[in-house]
Amino acid sequence: MWPTRKALPYAAQRREQHESLRRAAIHALGEIGDEEVRPTLERAAEVSSLAEAATAALAKLK
Repeated sequence: MWPTRKALPYAAQRREQHESLRRAAIHALGEIGDEEVRPTLERAAEVSSLAEAATAALAKLK
C-alpha cells in the first residue's frame, strides 16, 4: 500500500493559485492595451484555462 500523500491537495491549491495569477496578468496586459502584447495573448488564448481571459484581453486591444 502506498503512503498517503498529504502534499497532493496542497499541490492542487498551488496550481490553481498559479493559474489565477496568470489570468490576472493577462487581464492587466489587456488593460494596458499595448499592441506589442498581442502575440503573447494569442498564445495564451490557446491554453484552455487562460482562453477566456486572453480573449477578453485581446478584445481590449482592438
